[in-house]
Amino acid sequence: MADNSDRRERELRCARPDLSQLCPVRPQFERYLNMKPAEVHNRRLHKRVLGPFVGRRGTLLPVPVRVHDLSVGGGLIECFHEEQIGRRIALEIELPTEGWVTLTAEIVSIRPNYGYAVKWVDVSPEVQWKLEITIERISVENPDQSTK
Repeated sequence: MADNSDRRERELRCARPDLSQLCPVRPQFERYLNMKPAEVHNRRLHKRVLGPFVGRRGTLLPVPVRVHDLSVGGGLIECFHEEQIGRRIALEIELPTEGWVTLTAEIVSIRPNYGYAVKWVDVSPEVQWKLEITIERISVENPDQSTK
């Protein structure tokens, strides 16, 4: 019986390609390989609110966007214009009660047929404060809109 299981194990190994050779993991993501699903979910640094929030991308000819998963660290931009990872863009977002804020965002990942995730860069203390106040207010008033 042990012979059969050894043979079966060899067959399975031969049938499955070594994905680490075909699709090597980028060094910045290696730490996530051995994490349990709960640990991966909790790698977020900031509380976020689901939204959506009204926004505009660009300054010369602003393009309407919607912002989801807003946090003091970044957000998810729903916009169907193609972008490249690493590109910096200007965004204006309308925050409830705080009004419009202008942020510089760096694209960190692309969501095909949806948009892209961004992180905020060079955030002024005033805008940081407005983001924190807005997120806290929404979290308290609508707990179902808040996640970590």
